[in-house]
Amino acid sequence: MGSIFKHLVTFCFNFELNSSRNTIALSFALKSCPHLMNLQINNQVKLDYYDQNDNDTLPYPGGLFWLKRDPCRCVSSNLKSVCIKGYKGGEFEFEFVKYLILNGGVMDNITIWFLDDCSWDEVVATGCLRSYPKLSPKLSINLKPGIENIQKYGGRFDEWVRTLK
Repeated sequence: MGSIFKHLVTFCFNFELNSSRNTIALSFALKSCPHLMNLQINNQVKLDYYDQNDNDTLPYPGGLFWLKRDPCRCVSSNLKSVCIKGYKGGEFEFEFVKYLILNGGVMDNITIWFLDDCSWDEVVATGCLRSYPKLSPKLSINLKPGIENIQKYGGRFDEWVRTLK
């Protein structure tokens, strides 16, 4: 029996990207949606629990999860647009975006909306992803400050980065 999501082209959901369990779930979701063209993740999820064993679910460091994955069909052949809201710059988020850049064969854009309280290190590291080799020649990577900082700096990302510590 095939996936009930095999014809899904747009997927919008609230999801915490900074855990190995959720990263594994996202990987399975992407494999279940071979025709997915648009993905929007609201990463501003407030969890009422904390699983201290969360990162014990992988037999290797969590940062290697996406590197060890073969590109799924939707990422390599169909996915055109990804938007992540509430991006923190954590290891699993960063590696997921890198996976998309390196494997998104027809990707047009990745838009990342940072949280207002991100650190300079997290933001600059994510900014460096713009210099990675892109599989899709059309790919543009748009980095946006959080809502509070858009009001202060008018959405100018580079100006916002200079204010971070």
